Amino acid sequence: MPRKELNNEKENLKTYLKGNIEAYFYTPLINTIYKKIDPHPDYKEIEFECDFAENKPRLQIYTTSLDESGNILKSVPSLYFSTAQVNILSLSIFLARALKTKDDQGLPG
Repeated sequence: MPRKELNNEKENLKTYLKGNIEAYFYTPLINTIYKKIDPHPDYKEIEFECDFAENKPRLQIYTTSLDESGNILKSVPSLYFSTAQVNILSLSIFLARALKTKDDQGLPG
């Protein structure tokens, strides 16, 4: 396959994975819960992103904020957050998944 087609396929895969990740983790619900707990004064949004930079792709969690110019700043929570702030982020992810869980009949669990 030519390089252009491979790059197109890679971009399509990224888009597909992003949609599936958003659907699986319920990112808008995570952000709603996270904002209500308000663990960090600057980083108010959570974002999941697939990282294909190394040999093994991985899922990276970022927190985002805006700088004075309106540019989006991304931060890796495990590097800059306190233990309590990381725990709040984890709790937000857990609660969002728990609230969207369904049983075998497709009813809320």
